[in-house]
Amino acid sequence: MDIFVSVVSMIFMLVVFLVVLYGAYIASKTLANMQYGKNTKKNIKIIESVAISQGKMLQIIEVSGEHLLIGSTKDSMTYIKTLDRDKIVVDEDRFENHFTKYLKKQKDKVGK
Repeated sequence: MDIFVSVVSMIFMLVVFLVVLYGAYIASKTLANMQYGKNTKKNIKIIESVAISQGKMLQIIEVSGEHLLIGSTKDSMTYIKTLDRDKIVVDEDRFENHFTKYLKKQKDKVGK
């Protein structure tokens, strides 16, 4: 009888854990979608960022249709120059489907 109670208790705890895990997944997905929605309707967009050393980055940003090169550190941001829009190469698909492709790849691995 003690073994039965232990098994039922363990199964119940596993179900509770899975429900909490699923709830965290749904919450993080919802918050990410809300944050993405906030960032897509703004006049400022980060086009590309490159780390040049620890805590120092070069960034190409778009502000109201104008492309700017800035340098940023943990304490400051510095305007470097305005860039010619025609010379900038932007890969729009790079960010949009990256996570979806990663999840599909992982799903295919699990399915095999």
